[in-house]
Amino acid sequence: MSASAVMAEVTTPQPGTQERGDILDAVRVMVGYDLGGPIEFTGVGLQIENGFGFVQATATRPGGLAINIDETPLVLRDGISPDFIDGTSVQAFITQAGGDWYVHAYAVGATDVWWIGDPYCTDYAAFLPEQAC
Repeated sequence: MSASAVMAEVTTPQPGTQERGDILDAVRVMVGYDLGGPIEFTGVGLQIENGFGFVQATATRPGGLAINIDETPLVLRDGISPDFIDGTSVQAFITQAGGDWYVHAYAVGATDVWWIGDPYCTDYAAFLPEQAC
């Protein structure tokens, strides 16, 4: 590596920053499609590095109110049984392009650890447990 190369470092955009808001807004659009709106996030874990990132959070209604899975588009529109939805946990891989953040892949209420291994190790290894890749 040359002396001019700079190693990227995993960072966490702080609450109240424009970048954090932009990232969570991008995730909120996708999650809102599945859970209906409005959506807030609690317990947010957010890491970014070099235009890539990973978000883990719990989706709620405003004020931290629980979302009734039985009344969400996942159940009513898509016909997914509530038995196959494990709450409102959210995981999302995000990427930055042209200054904007986009959701690359996400899951709501996942019943498994879908985000470990390929194809995510190529761009998102910095956010995954070492043994995952």
